Amino acid sequence: MKPEWSRFYDGLRTIPASEDGIEHFRRNWTKKYVEDPELKPVDLLTSTEDESKQHALDTITLFDIGSDLNGYTDTIHGRVLCASLDESLSVCVEIHRARSPAKPAGAYTVRLATDFRGMVNSPIVLIVKSKFEIAEGRKWFLRGTIEDENGRVLTQAEGIWVSVKEKL
Repeated sequence: MKPEWSRFYDGLRTIPASEDGIEHFRRNWTKKYVEDPELKPVDLLTSTEDESKQHALDTITLFDIGSDLNGYTDTIHGRVLCASLDESLSVCVEIHRARSPAKPAGAYTVRLATDFRGMVNSPIVLIVKSKFEIAEGRKWFLRGTIEDENGRVLTQAEGIWVSVKEKL
């Protein structure tokens, strides 16, 4: 079955976030990220190549996680943290893919090695930082961290995404 990228692109069109969403993150320690002019969202579908070059290609994602995703009392389930990293790193891959002159086909996660470095208590607002390392052929290598408001790394990951082979 062929991947349905139009739904993913529709999601990207919602960037920047709604004013309510932005306002929510202005009310806590994440305000520094929301108001930093270097971190403004870029519309990947309409920005010109010159505009794209002006923005960093790595990403940050803010998550406000309540107590309903706990694995243990007041502790976020590890799979929620893994899913947050997978999603954030996938967006980083898509940014690089969309800006690549070759425009390779979509990519899928084939490996996500996660190290939990501390308990993540809930509720909490987390930041996921994603960094594109290198592309080798169809493989895309990335790293990511989940941090708290003090910059303490709570979870880290290394991942590999593989681009879909083009049909002959």
